[in-house]
Amino acid sequence: MEKIDKVFLWRIHYSKKYINTMEDVYHIIFELVSMTGKRAFACVSNVTYTLFKDKLSIAELEFQKMINRTNFVTNLYYSGFYDTMHKRTIELVYDNCTHLIPDSYIVLENEILDKHKIHERLGKNGDLKMIVRLSKLRFTSTFAEYVMRGAAKAGNIDILEKMNIDKSVSSDLIIYAVNGNQIKTLKWLLEKFPHSISLSAVRYAVKKNNVEMMEFLVLEKNCNPTYAGYHAAYNGRRDIVKFMFDYVPDGYKMRFLGDVRSGGISGGHLDVVEFVFDHGYSHPFNHVPCTDINVLRWLVSKKYVICNQKVLESVTSYGNLECFEYVLNLSGLVLDDVFQQILKIAVRGCCKNIVKFLLDRECLYDKDIILGAVDSYNQLRPDGNAFSMLKLFKVTEWPKRVFQDAARSGNLNVLQYGYDNNCINDQEIKRGIMNVSVAGGHLHVIIWARSCGYEWDSTTIVNAADVNIIKWLRNIDNYRAKCRLVSSETKICPWDERVCLNAIRYGKLPFLKLAIENGCEYGDATLEAVRVCKYNSIKEYMATKISR
Repeated sequence: MEKIDKVFLWRIHYSKKYINTMEDVYHIIFELVSMTGKRAFACVSNVTYTLFKDKLSIAELEFQKMINRTNFVTNLYYSGFYDTMHKRTIELVYDNCTHLIPDSYIVLENEILDKHKIHERLGKNGDLKMIVRLSKLRFTSTFAEYVMRGAAKAGNIDILEKMNIDKSVSSDLIIYAVNGNQIKTLKWLLEKFPHSISLSAVRYAVKKNNVEMMEFLVLEKNCNPTYAGYHAAYNGRRDIVKFMFDYVPDGYKMRFLGDVRSGGISGGHLDVVEFVFDHGYSHPFNHVPCTDINVLRWLVSKKYVICNQKVLESVTSYGNLECFEYVLNLSGLVLDDVFQQILKIAVRGCCKNIVKFLLDRECLYDKDIILGAVDSYNQLRPDGNAFSMLKLFKVTEWPKRVFQDAARSGNLNVLQYGYDNNCINDQEIKRGIMNVSVAGGHLHVIIWARSCGYEWDSTTIVNAADVNIIKWLRNIDNYRAKCRLVSSETKICPWDERVCLNAIRYGKLPFLKLAIENGCEYGDATLEAVRVCKYNSIKEYMATKISR
């Protein structure tokens, strides 16, 4: 259990009038501790379990939302909390309690331990014991690289000293040290790799508003600050812009001022924008990334910006309705003439206010424009805003690909909305939804699709993103009863040799072991794939099978 003495006493002192029973004390403790602490405290006795069973479930859900909101595990939406090992691993890593992770969890099948962000966190925390434990699993070659990145960002030189730093990754580590405001680590790295510094270093120092590091790089290491102007301007740091301007080579000053102009306009800093034009910037430009009406009005009043279609398009992409209407009114453009292009830009940028403004004009448009909202399927994350914008359009107009992208990103709301409105009737689309939800690793979508009567075949299982998905599809070791997601599924998804071939191709030993040890048939194609594959772990495992 965590050390909560000081905080606990403070809460007791200021909450005396609310504490009448021991139960009140229990509730205060439960609120104070981390997710790991909550789980441990609830299991102290039958009394605490009875008190906190429901609150623990609520705390779990809130914790899991936070994990996705902060992209703690991955930049994609993560939906694997139904698996106890995965869920507990995330909790223990987040709460810096990796010493409590049991050896039974330190296995290749635990996909959480093979995530780059987790490796980076271990380096950041200087968690040498856990780093050593994981190194024995022989993860991908990037394991050590991400550990070092985290160590550099947090200034853990002692971890870096124990790692074998290759020159090929040294420039990345320098950037991470700069990004973490770790000037001591930066100097340590530069002593070892004096020629590994890149132009990006100054840019990251400026982005973090670290004047000391910026001056060190520019004055002592003679780094060219040409490409750092945007971030200084975006942060409103006219003083840094002025400092760097004096050190930019003459041949690059207009390039530097152009970046400062863009950063100042994007950040809404009029004083920085004025600096640009006061220092002789005169290049014409139509890209106006403006979200501040006062900056836009000033640019127009000085005739630095002439409102035309190009300017309207750039303003549209940044989503400020007031700026959009201002440019539209001054441009003299007929909305009908530019409607298609402007709507396309607004949809792609998920600029909901502008999309609504345009659709209210009831102009004709190509329905494929709607696909702009899902250009990247990650835009359709369940915790994103693309769904609310999609609903501005009639669901009957949605291209069918929207539903496949929703399945791939785990967005059940979009799928249910389409299903309720009879928009997912095509068998090919249904099969696509099933297959991409398997590839995306979203078991809740798979269960939903099966409950709606969607079919599967031997192709479905081939590209599974997680061994637990295969376990559920095949109900291996009665996994459907063990996982936390309820379903009434009784059938078994078919599989064939392609599961083995895919596992061999991508070096997924847990997938290969699961398939072979649970009766997936394989033949000459698999043996040939093993012969030419580059993964020793695959070769070693198959050697034990063939020798039998």
